[in-house]
Amino acid sequence: QQVLTKISISPESFAGNDQQSFNYYYFCFLKLTGFRPRNILEIGAYHGATTKYLATLFDEAKVFTFEISSDHPR
Repeated sequence: QQVLTKISISPESFAGNDQQSFNYYYFCFLKLTGFRPRNILEIGAYHGATTKYLATLFDEAKVFTFEISSDHPR
C-alpha cells in the first residue's frame, strides 16, 4: 500500500482478476524504479483494463493497443 501511495494510484481503480493485479503491481514497481517509457505497445488489449492503468501510470507515454481476437467485445 505504501508503494501505491508514493505514486498516487489507488488500487481500487483497477479491480480485476489475479493476473491483472500482478500486472498492476509489476508496472507500479517499474515506475518506482524510474522507468519512463515514451511509447507502450500492448498486444491483446481485450477490455482495456491494462491499457487504463498503463496510461495512468505512464501518463507521458503514448499507449498503442492491438487486439485481433475474434471474440473481442465491440
